[in-house]
Amino acid sequence: DILRDNFGQEQDQEEPVYTAGEDHHCSEYVHQRACNDHISCDPTDGVGVASLQIDVEETEQLVGLAGTQSDTIDRPLISDEFSDLFFQPESDEEESGSTQLLSEKENVSSRLYEGSALSVCASNVLIMKYKLKHNLTQDALGDLLSLLCIHCPSPNECPPSVYKFRKHFGQLKYPINSHHFCSSCLWSIDDLSQVQSCPNPYCSKDVMFRKKAVSSFIEVPIEPQLKTFFERRGFFELIRERVDLRKGHGGILSDVYDGVVYQRLMSKGFLTDQHNISFIFNTDGIPVYKSSGYAFWPIFFLINELPYKLRIAREYRILAGLWHGSIKPDMTLFLKPVAVSLRTLFETGCTTPCGRGSTHTYPYQEADPSGPIRTHQEVCELAQAAIEKGIPVSGVKGPSWLATVPSFDTIDGTSVDYMHCVLLGVARLLLRLWLNSCHHKELWYIGTQQAAIDTRLCGIRPPREIQRLPRSTQTTLKFWKAHELRAWLLHYSPIVLFGILPDVYYQHYLLLVEAVFLLLKDEVSHDDLSQSTHLLQHFCFMMSSMYGDRYMTANVHSLLHLPDVVRKLGPLWAHSCFPFEAANGELLTFFHGSQGIEKQVVDHISTLHKLPKLAEASLSAGSPEKDFYHHMTPQGTQARKNQTKVNEHHTLLGNPRFPNLTPTEKYLFSLAGVETLSHASEISSYNEILISKGNRTVCTTRETMRDDSCLAYSDSSGRCFGLLQNIFAVKNSGKLQCFLLVKTLSAAALNICTDSITHAKLNHIQAFYPPRAEDLCLISARQVQEKCFMIDVAKDLGYVFVSRFPNVSEVE
Repeated sequence: DILRDNFGQEQDQEEPVYTAGEDHHCSEYVHQRACNDHISCDPTDGVGVASLQIDVEETEQLVGLAGTQSDTIDRPLISDEFSDLFFQPESDEEESGSTQLLSEKENVSSRLYEGSALSVCASNVLIMKYKLKHNLTQDALGDLLSLLCIHCPSPNECPPSVYKFRKHFGQLKYPINSHHFCSSCLWSIDDLSQVQSCPNPYCSKDVMFRKKAVSSFIEVPIEPQLKTFFERRGFFELIRERVDLRKGHGGILSDVYDGVVYQRLMSKGFLTDQHNISFIFNTDGIPVYKSSGYAFWPIFFLINELPYKLRIAREYRILAGLWHGSIKPDMTLFLKPVAVSLRTLFETGCTTPCGRGSTHTYPYQEADPSGPIRTHQEVCELAQAAIEKGIPVSGVKGPSWLATVPSFDTIDGTSVDYMHCVLLGVARLLLRLWLNSCHHKELWYIGTQQAAIDTRLCGIRPPREIQRLPRSTQTTLKFWKAHELRAWLLHYSPIVLFGILPDVYYQHYLLLVEAVFLLLKDEVSHDDLSQSTHLLQHFCFMMSSMYGDRYMTANVHSLLHLPDVVRKLGPLWAHSCFPFEAANGELLTFFHGSQGIEKQVVDHISTLHKLPKLAEASLSAGSPEKDFYHHMTPQGTQARKNQTKVNEHHTLLGNPRFPNLTPTEKYLFSLAGVETLSHASEISSYNEILISKGNRTVCTTRETMRDDSCLAYSDSSGRCFGLLQNIFAVKNSGKLQCFLLVKTLSAAALNICTDSITHAKLNHIQAFYPPRAEDLCLISARQVQEKCFMIDVAKDLGYVFVSRFPNVSEVE
């Protein structure tokens, strides 16, 4: 009662909150018991980006939260608690008279056929997992079922049709609420089957037989999705494991937990309770067909308390809603069902068993570079003015439905997404300025040397951590993806442009490179924040005088806010749009054909969420079927058959060879304290090694279109760099040791960054003399610190360069 009284008071005192633009990237916080919410537009410009935060205060003691693991979870066959989920399918109008594949609970543990090692349930789980991974069409799934039925002895319990196979998973579907709107006037249509024209008397457009005439929004309640996650074995423990990390790292920013906003909520907000969880939220448009304007606008939530790799995995994404239609959504309509759902969650809780035209410019103000920071009260006043005038005021368009959810902070929750702002914004802008022939009279123009640029760029052999190989700027620049622009900004461009871009512009550009690298580190210190602020301020200050006021765009101005965003919300990678863009891309693979595609998407996601629980109940640990299930998981790493585990951090891959050591190798072994062995079989060599320190990466001696041989290691002189030449396993007295033969790199006294005002150093890229065949050393695998990659494309300079990755969290 006290909480609800407070809720009513907060609601009465809450000012309207407003959203700007069409793309929304939000960081928000929620608890499964109760949640308070707020959304905000850009704190200074009010263009394009908005964010959502959900503040949560626990309303009462959670019921059964710790009891998420059932006693029956370890049984190899499916138990009674899952039998209802498996064998009580929804009714189907087309085949309402069809019988169930297994009609009685006594048959739940039945085998696929007499003498089979697989149960019917386990077989169906594996088939569904195979279907999800390979995105099978209905026809392909039907053919697969027929093929399996032929291979199994008769009689068998193989599902004879797609229909009966899907009956097994009928109860996996989430409940959905559909909202329909006229595409012309956005008038709400309560029952689409009962109307022929738009109910709006001033519109009256035909909506019965025209697909483009209706836009729809499917709401998927958040509560059942959260319940599904907490019912999985180990999910609650994953949340609890992050408790220590959420306490902060003494000024080091290593994730969203270390940001000012999160720490504030931990000290005096809903996150003081370790059971509470938080979200990051995003919505953006996805064109569905190339031949029409039909598009999806999904609303995705990610759970911040999960480890980053799981946080972005599709099995843990929450789909809160899906707009689909031929027009972009009106945010006042689009966000209303989500806001109502969140408010309901707050009130009731969730119990879980454990070109042409003009350009707006932003001149650099030396006295106040970032400009005055907006306040919540100011945004509310601007929104009120927008309502009264009927037009946007300072970028604020009007009230948001999310304002109905309590406890909004319209400023601190706002994130400037570096993928759109830095990569697709500023980095792409500079490339076009340098290479577009319309600027041929400008001092910065280097389009005449584009062939030389492409020669260097396409000669780079990146490691497998960068999935896309470099592409030509002459033919494919307009098709570059954000991942390619990230590799260009952080790694390629400082080397490729060295000696080509005029030095004054080159040094100016390196300020941006270093600043972004600092803000993308695994751990961002206060010194990093201070240095990046200084670098970005000087970059923006010089941008106007070097390129003109015309190019002082909103993205350039937003660079000034990046350090403050990191201070509040953690490193840039912790709240970027990369995982959401990946989710949007995957969403397009969740349907086939053109009929009922929105429901196909929701059903696909429902199955993704709930299938792991069924797998736990029906697949035995260590069994071949369990191994196959993990192999079908996209985020999983396929276990190679030929592996030799040295220790918890190092695994040798492939078949061993038993070479005769060269005199140099014997000498290096003696220096490493390894006695000369009498039997050559005690020393074997490999081509690849898997190193698991922070992340999993493979170093190899093989030469291909990629170079996975460069690494940083430690010795008595400090950090050193080298190229992997051979991998040795030494077995002595039953103990296995791993040694790496490395071609060492000698540092050169060359500093490509020479800005005397900011004292930028660009430490993540270093110059070395070309490696020599005789410069070899033998190191223990434990000395390896990180994987890097060598860029050897500027042969005319007489140097090679080594670039380091900013973090181990972002994966392409």
